[in-house]
Amino acid sequence: MGNDQPQNQNGDDEYGFKVDAQVEKFLDFKQQLTYFLITGSAAIIAFLVDFTIKYRNEVGNLVWFVIISSIAGLLTSAFSLLNIYFGLESHSRHLDYRYKRKHSLTDNEQKEWTCITSLAHNFLKLALISLSVEIALAMVFFILFFI
Repeated sequence: MGNDQPQNQNGDDEYGFKVDAQVEKFLDFKQQLTYFLITGSAAIIAFLVDFTIKYRNEVGNLVWFVIISSIAGLLTSAFSLLNIYFGLESHSRHLDYRYKRKHSLTDNEQKEWTCITSLAHNFLKLALISLSVEIALAMVFFILFFI
């Protein structure tokens, strides 16, 4: 373990650059997905609130669907931002280890990095679930409103 230098520096560098390019593409995709989640969630909240204000006399107790849906939307944004944060932290460690030409990690380093990566992954899942809940509650609201 530690700072092992590669036997074939050129081949390892080429492979490492390809891995780095894939990591960068993956990070770009995750960030675009996160921005989509935040924007979509905010648009749903804005539409629901605008609709509720316009028809406040007719909405009645259905307003609770709007409130809970909006909370789910805010959670979507929060989870998405946490996903970006931990994703960038993981990528930062990746770059740090690559820059130091570290080819193996200590058990503690690997555990920390795995934990950070898992957090990013779990927050993305939570964001997707929250957005699904937000959309479902908005749909129930409109179905009940127009029945």
